[in-house]
Amino acid sequence: MPTFKDDTMKILEATIEKYGTAGDTCTEFAIRDLLTDLLHYCDQHEIDFDDSLEGSLDVYLEEQESASDEVSDFDCPDV
Repeated sequence: MPTFKDDTMKILEATIEKYGTAGDTCTEFAIRDLLTDLLHYCDQHEIDFDDSLEGSLDVYLEEQESASDEVSDFDCPDV
């Protein structure tokens, strides 16, 4: 499974933690609240959230596939 760059992961964790501590909520609710605020942001800036979400899924799947290819390149050959 691919891993995020350390700096990216730290930013995400800090952001999610801030959302979680704001209402003493669990991680899943903090992520939900973050996504809700991103929807509001997109509305205010006339950005199509659904298109952005669909594009992010495409990138995520490409990254997953790329990581799977990298792992298989280093697998030991069958004997």
